[in-house]
Amino acid sequence: MTDIFLVILKGYAILFVMQTILWLIQCKTKDASTADVGWSIGMVVLVVWYALHFDGGRIREMLFLFPLTIWSCRLSFHLISRMARTKEDSRYARFRESWGRQATKNFFLIYQLQPLLNVMLSVPFLIAFLNPSEHIHATEIVGLAFWIIGFSGEIIADQQLKYFLSKPENKGHVCREGLWGYSRHPNFFFEWVMWVAYFIMASASPYGLLGIIAPLVMLFLLIKVTGIPLMEANALKTKGKEFKEYMETTSMFIPFPKRKGILS
Repeated sequence: MTDIFLVILKGYAILFVMQTILWLIQCKTKDASTADVGWSIGMVVLVVWYALHFDGGRIREMLFLFPLTIWSCRLSFHLISRMARTKEDSRYARFRESWGRQATKNFFLIYQLQPLLNVMLSVPFLIAFLNPSEHIHATEIVGLAFWIIGFSGEIIADQQLKYFLSKPENKGHVCREGLWGYSRHPNFFFEWVMWVAYFIMASASPYGLLGIIAPLVMLFLLIKVTGIPLMEANALKTKGKEFKEYMETTSMFIPFPKRKGILS
């Protein structure tokens, strides 16, 4: 148990240093969007670190690492591309403005929150890599199928939104096309499905139920912290009455048919 704790602690230390470097860069660039890039890449760094120190069998390691790496590459590319096109993420820009002189210190805390989240979200991977069995359980295959559904759904939702925003006449309006007609945040929902998938895969290993911490943490972040609350607060300011009506008729998270006059 001590050895496991030390591996986790050393992995955390690596991410701490990585995020500190990114924080120092943002001190110069005044763009804290790199915190999200560091979080995405940090997940792969930490899980690879686990793979190097524990033997869950090469097939199992690849079963977990391959989808995580695909997810990280896609998200990192999206974030870096957005950084090249636009200014600082609106969430961080508002924080920077409201914090004033305290911004530098507060952003350091935000950057160092990412390694802690990485460690909590990495629990399913840690559990799987501690499983010495070479046998791949059917539950792990089911979990992988769930991941494919989540990944595909997120891509579809993102592309539908991108297509909607590409039309000049849609500027300042609410996207209700495709999946966005059933959920106000279908991309977040399918992102969460991927973390549920990691838990399902880990449940095939001893102590696998502990892996539920990952989807629970992700659900909390999306619904209560940095995901939906900040995005909807901004949408209410920029889209006003139209977005309020959208909130009243469209499910917040899980895709459901439209309802009339009922807040989700």
